[in-house]
Amino acid sequence: MSGIVGVFNLNVEPVRRETLASMCDAINHRGPHGRGLWSDGPVGFGHVLLHTTEESLHENQPFSLDGKTWITADARIDDRAGLIDLLKSHVHSAEKLEEATDVCLLLHAYHVWGVDCVNYLIGVFAAAIWDGREHQLVCLRDQIGIKPFYYAHNSKCIAFASEVKSILASGLIPQRIYEPRIADFLVTQLEGIDKTCTFFEGIVRLPPAHRMVCSQHQIKTDEYW
Repeated sequence: MSGIVGVFNLNVEPVRRETLASMCDAINHRGPHGRGLWSDGPVGFGHVLLHTTEESLHENQPFSLDGKTWITADARIDDRAGLIDLLKSHVHSAEKLEEATDVCLLLHAYHVWGVDCVNYLIGVFAAAIWDGREHQLVCLRDQIGIKPFYYAHNSKCIAFASEVKSILASGLIPQRIYEPRIADFLVTQLEGIDKTCTFFEGIVRLPPAHRMVCSQHQIKTDEYW
């Protein structure tokens, strides 16, 4: 699995690239084949790449089609042919879709259908998209929850990553043990009932089949499947 990280500063302070680098360092084991950082004012993404498909050999992330909407994702599209057929009538230079990486197809889907793009995706994915036009962060997790997605937020920022250790490495969220989660883990009957909490207070999981839209003023989460 590749790894994703990101920060959205709600107080509009610029994201420090050193913070993104530290978050990537914490999950460097997930991405031996490449690494990338991107930031623009109050938002920044990081990515560590693991090649898992033929298409991913040409992948570079974070990625953008237009310089305004950016994505970092740990994703594999299983029905590429079906998604490409749906996109062809919407995308200029559609002939190039056959050669596109899975992340490129996912971002094309977002450009066409917005947050409803998840209704057209068959595969496994944990993705974060910065929509510069709407000035919002969109986070998506696959229907079964194969790909992990953790996040934390306070009055100053939202931080997300493929692993909890990346969020802690950001220095933006205090490291405090969440004892109720330990109880869940120790009592077999409770394990798996709460699909959001983690062992650390304030750090939660985006549940399977959920999407989250974050602006400076609100966070909306809903189940799409």
